[in-house]
Formats: sequence, structure tokens, C-alpha cells
Amino acid sequence: QEMMVGSTATLVGISKEMAVWDTPFLFTDPRQADQVLDGPVGRQVMDKLEEKGLVGLVYWENGFRNVTNSARPIEKLEEFNGVKLRVMPNPVFIDTFKRMGANAVPLPFSELFTALETKAVDG
Repeated sequence: QEMMVGSTATLVGISKEMAVWDTPFLFTDPRQADQVLDGPVGRQVMDKLEEKGLVGLVYWENGFRNVTNSARPIEKLEEFNGVKLRVMPNPVFIDTFKRMGANAVPLPFSELFTALETKAVDG
């Protein structure tokens, strides 16, 4: 038996239904997110993992996403323009940040620090 604790985004390649949780601005606050994830909709999405031989036990709190970078503060949408941001290699993340104006660079997390050092990404 094996266990893993991780982001739902990493499961999208196994169960495409998990991509729903990557939808930007899906929840207004943590309370609303908990209600949905711990309710029937969250269970329905998690149960799809069983078709792939996995058993989902619970959603783990990983918090809301933040953007950090070395180029400039981002306080308005237009400030994303031209910033090279590392994103998970996941179609929802790539498309979201491209639509906001960033140069979305899909990279595994394990490559992030080298990409920052070599300035391949700003954040």
C-alpha cells in the first residue's frame, strides 16, 4: 500500500475531473471551499479516482494560491503582462495565466529553483 498527500492539480493526468478544482476564482473564501469539497460534489469528483485504482480519503488544505516574482509587484491585472511565471504543467493553469497576460512557463516544481537562478522565469 502507498499513500500520498498532494495537490489535486497533480491528479489531473490521472482523473480529468480533478481539473475542476483548478478553476480560477472558483471559491470566494476557505469556508465555501471546505463546504463544496467536503460535500456531495467533492465526493463525486474524488470517487472518480477509484476507476484508476486509487482511493481518495480526504481533501487536504493547501491554501489559496499567491503570485510572487522578482520583476515587480502585481496588484492589478495588467501588471501580469510580460512576467515569466512558472506554472504547473496543467492546461488550466497555463491558459489562466496566459489570459491574464503573463508568459506562462509550464515546469515541474523540481525545476523551479534552477529556472529562477537562470532567470528562465521571474516567479
